[in-house]
Amino acid sequence: MAFSRNLTASVCGILLLSAVSAPAAVLLLALQRGAMVSQAPALSSTEIAQIEQLLIDSAPGDVRNAELRKLNLTDPELNLLLRYATELFGGESGINGRIYLPGQSLLTEVSVPLSTFFRPMWLNLRAEFSNSGDRLQLTALQIGHLDIPGNLVARLAAWVEQRFLDEDPAYIEILALLDSLQRIDISEDHLNLDFMWEPSLIAQFKNQAQQFLISESDQMRIVRHHQNLSRIVNDIPESTRAITLSSLLGPLFAGALEHSQDGGDAVAENRTLLIMLAAYVNEEDIAQWLHADLAANLANLKAIEVRIQRRRDLAQHVVASAAIAASAGAGVAQVISNVKENYDARYRTGFSFSDLTANTAGMALGTLATESTKMALEMQRRLSKLESDADYLPPLGSNRDGLSEGDFNALYGQQNSDDYRVRVKEITSLIYQQPLFEGLVPD
Repeated sequence: MAFSRNLTASVCGILLLSAVSAPAAVLLLALQRGAMVSQAPALSSTEIAQIEQLLIDSAPGDVRNAELRKLNLTDPELNLLLRYATELFGGESGINGRIYLPGQSLLTEVSVPLSTFFRPMWLNLRAEFSNSGDRLQLTALQIGHLDIPGNLVARLAAWVEQRFLDEDPAYIEILALLDSLQRIDISEDHLNLDFMWEPSLIAQFKNQAQQFLISESDQMRIVRHHQNLSRIVNDIPESTRAITLSSLLGPLFAGALEHSQDGGDAVAENRTLLIMLAAYVNEEDIAQWLHADLAANLANLKAIEVRIQRRRDLAQHVVASAAIAASAGAGVAQVISNVKENYDARYRTGFSFSDLTANTAGMALGTLATESTKMALEMQRRLSKLESDADYLPPLGSNRDGLSEGDFNALYGQQNSDDYRVRVKEITSLIYQQPLFEGLVPD
């Protein structure tokens, strides 16, 4: 779809244009002393619940099949999603943005902080896109005090794409993902999207993003953890069909502790260990995190079912949430957990407080294991002496599971209701009373 290619390349063109504006006078006109967009406040629990509902509404009933989806986003909803993305990926960068839908156009404003020898400066960008059938057309661009004709940016974007991006696999997959948009329509205060949900395409993009975000040194750590896991499972008798998660956590973290004590990065050790273990327990291909040459030399792991309280799904919830919290933070893990349970309530087996409890235990594990070097070492010491799964997850037999969306709403109303918050707080408090977490509270 032309809109996707246009918009993606235009972003690259905007950045390049600001970099190659050679004369100092032009550069000074582009920079400003203040930010056009001020930092937004932290998202409230009510706003996070809105984001979770938007994510649930955008997904199809069966995520495994291709399906045409329709999404209607208001001006506040677009900015809510933008704030969430900024907190996830750009919170420490100081970059802030906002979106306006004044009528038949989409306005974006972005403020980028720049360090100088004299005083803080800002690169402020303001771009206007108009709706042109099935595409967005860049019609105006302002960089600081400079007004740049939209056609100039479009030509520059085309040159950047042809010169630098056309052969890049990641860029090609990003374009393919964006091309899933079938229709875009802008009206006052609304952005209407028709997009094709393509599971295989989304999976390919996810793999590219994961490899981009995992450094070379972290990939080497993942390989080492994988080799350690291979030795552990190969020592398990062939007649054994299932093992507890704690029987893996103990020896794996003992190995991580040994490397940390030899001068290794304890936080990185724990993060990569949890990523590797989550892939094994959830039967995912660990190669998705690695470059091809590293993945080609990995030995095949012996498949053994991993359980907690005789349930395979609980082990999967714990390690998946731990890996997400360790990699992207507890906030992301919490949103994913809530979205997953509410998606199940609407389309699948129902809302499960057992799953939510396992997710909470995983988030606590992943958060503490990567909070700081001191805490990472403490968690390595505790986990290497782990005796059973009961050390971090209480018995779950009394939980109410399988609640439909209607039953859940009848009991708790919305996810931001006081009753639901009290229930979640009770679960979190119970988790931190378990021996593994006793006396530890994340910052």
